[in-house]
Amino acid sequence: SLGIRLDSHQVTPQRGRKVWNLLADKKTSRSVVISSYLRKTGMNILALPLGTAQIENLPALLMERNRLGTVGVVSGSGFIRYRARYDDGASVDGPPNADDLKVPEKEDPALSKIASELGLASRPPPQTLETIASFFKNNFSYSTHLKRGRSVAPWRRNTPLTDFLLDHRSGHCEYFATATVLLLRKAGIPARYSTGYSVQEYD
Repeated sequence: SLGIRLDSHQVTPQRGRKVWNLLADKKTSRSVVISSYLRKTGMNILALPLGTAQIENLPALLMERNRLGTVGVVSGSGFIRYRARYDDGASVDGPPNADDLKVPEKEDPALSKIASELGLASRPPPQTLETIASFFKNNFSYSTHLKRGRSVAPWRRNTPLTDFLLDHRSGHCEYFATATVLLLRKAGIPARYSTGYSVQEYD
């Protein structure tokens, strides 16, 4: 039911369906009230800060959580408002696993080429992070105007990521994020691409 189901399981509500415990034993000192519009049918992904242990006053008919920590609900309501209690420490996302080292077959040749040029296999993780960050900072530019590649190499299939890495070296945030995750994986560092919400203290 979730965007990527990944062994999702139901979360059981408590106190008359007013409280949903994600981490029942965790103590929290921070909370935030979140307002959102949801589809009235199907599963909706919830906006939650990292380290959320409990959700209150959420008008949901069903809640599921998968092993990566994604929480989804079927609500039946359009506009909802709920409180998320959170804190540092334990979170619901799962630890790294074999999936966090996988590289798509079509992009593997281009990623292998870049990883070899940067010498990622021989670097310790902190230096690998610095090397990849420097590689993008010094050789790429940000743009929402996407171009097609010029490659004629037989192993190239001109995927958008291949074009980004080896040809025009210009793209928007999703290209930088995807390429970074996959280069980290090529270096043996488990990595995930995530999208979501950043909850900050009010200033």
